[in-house]
Amino acid sequence: MSLIVIDGIDGTGKSTQASLLEKQLLDNGHDVLKIAEPTKSPFGIQIRDAMMNAKKRLSFEEELDLFIKDRQYNVENNIQPALSEGKIVILDRYYFSTAAYQGARGKLSWQEIIAMNETFAPIPDIVFFFFIHVEDALERIDEERGSRSYMEKQGNLEKVQAIFQQIHDSGTYNSVSIDAILPIDEIQAQIWQSCEALLTTKNTS
Repeated sequence: MSLIVIDGIDGTGKSTQASLLEKQLLDNGHDVLKIAEPTKSPFGIQIRDAMMNAKKRLSFEEELDLFIKDRQYNVENNIQPALSEGKIVILDRYYFSTAAYQGARGKLSWQEIIAMNETFAPIPDIVFFFFIHVEDALERIDEERGSRSYMEKQGNLEKVQAIFQQIHDSGTYNSVSIDAILPIDEIQAQIWQSCEALLTTKNTS
């Protein structure tokens, strides 16, 4: 069993790579569960609805509470059962996103937000942090879906990405920095190399 996280701001291609990794693991005979956060729980649906509607902007406290409740739902109903069954779990976003996006609002530090989540959420075996120039990310977002959430303003995303960088640089986690401007196949190869090494180590320990 392994918990693999792919995280970063939107427009970095992380969801594409999560799907490619899922296929590669399945092709190599592994049992896999891929989940995107926010989930499709009632809490996750409320988050997604609010993010795309500026008139429904949540307060910091409301937003953080919903993200934590959605993650608790995900841990209890998806992540822990899958790990208990020996599956590899791929998460497209995890509590690092909550730490970065809500941390950028300035009410709590990213360290405090992570600590709140780690009281119930398992720590991943490996985290891939995707980094890109924010202007490039916004251009991709506009091309792919033509609309932005209220979080996707350049100044805000620069703060968010800086927090992702700080988490990676802290050395607290087994994390890999991904240059998201590279070609898709190069990124896929880099991720697969790291995952193969992780799985080999776990299988021989």
